[in-house]
Amino acid sequence: MLAAGMARRMRPWGAVLACGLVLAFASGVLALSDTDEDRDGVPDEVDFCLDTPTGDFIDAFGCSVCDCEQGPEGGEWSSRRAYQRCVAAEARTRLLDGRIGPAEFRLALKRARASSCGNADLTRCCLFRRPRGAGRCRVMAWERCDAETLRIHDAIDWDVGSCLPNPCNTEE
Repeated sequence: MLAAGMARRMRPWGAVLACGLVLAFASGVLALSDTDEDRDGVPDEVDFCLDTPTGDFIDAFGCSVCDCEQGPEGGEWSSRRAYQRCVAAEARTRLLDGRIGPAEFRLALKRARASSCGNADLTRCCLFRRPRGAGRCRVMAWERCDAETLRIHDAIDWDVGSCLPNPCNTEE
């Protein structure tokens, strides 16, 4: 059906090529790989952003809709609140059109609130009270992310992003 509609608008050689590609994909000759390293649902062969953070809303190209490090049109976010509004608007759109449910909607808002996105003075800090085990992630001023200042075993500046899911769940 699709190939027939395309054939009416194309030159004869284009229609033959389009029909050939449709048949090749349908028969599995030109199948995309199942590899998706960042697990965003977009196969790596067509993913423009191969390191999308877990939980981010992505577009058809595999890139974050509300990128933590890059605001609208590639500039910086005007504020942390502007980033949170972007996530809230995208979550609302996806909730209303049925792509996510109420639980995913609430989690998206929670992730945005638990992030350092939109404020260059903030970082994710992994706090370790013991030498081994999982740490706790806290958004704070980067200069405060110091074990001596916080009087704990270790503190690691984990850069920008969200504390959900917890990036500090690494065994040492």
